[in-house]
Amino acid sequence: MEFPPLLICERTGTWAVALKRVVRSTAQQSTPRIIETRSLVECRKGFEGPSSADFAVAPLVVESTTGDLADLLDLLTVHVRRRPRVPRFVVGPLPSDDFELLLREAGAVDWIASPRGVGRIVQTLRRYDPRGAAITVSLLEPPISLTDRLRASLPWRPVE
Repeated sequence: MEFPPLLICERTGTWAVALKRVVRSTAQQSTPRIIETRSLVECRKGFEGPSSADFAVAPLVVESTTGDLADLLDLLTVHVRRRPRVPRFVVGPLPSDDFELLLREAGAVDWIASPRGVGRIVQTLRRYDPRGAAITVSLLEPPISLTDRLRASLPWRPVE
C-alpha cells in the first residue's frame, strides 16, 4: 500500500520516528513521505501556502505541546474547513482526558498519548483513500482483539 504524505507538527521529531518504525515493522514496501514542521504557525502555512497542492490529501499529525490549546483547536478547525475529508490526529499528553472531546469536536480523528500508540494512526491510514479523500472510521466499533487478529493472520480457514 502506498501511504499519502504526512504533515507532522511536533517539536522534537519523536513522533515521526515512531511512525516510520511502525510502518516499516508492518512489512510495508514504502514509508510515507513525512513533512515535519516545528510550530503551529509553520504547519498552518504548510497547508495554506502556495505548495498546498502537495498537502491536499496529506493527513495531519499535531503534537499537543507545540502551542497553546486554543491555537491547536483553531488549527484543527481551519484544517477541517480547508481539507474536510483528510484525517487529523493529535499526539502527546493533554492536561486532562476531558480535552479529548474538544479535540474530536474540532476535527481530530484520534488522540494518542504515547509514541507506543502510533500503530492506531497507521491502522487508520490504511483505511484512508487519498484518491477519494475519504476515511471510514467508526469510533463506536470496538478495536479488534489480539486473538481475532491472530486468527485472521493464519494461512488456513477456521473449521466449520
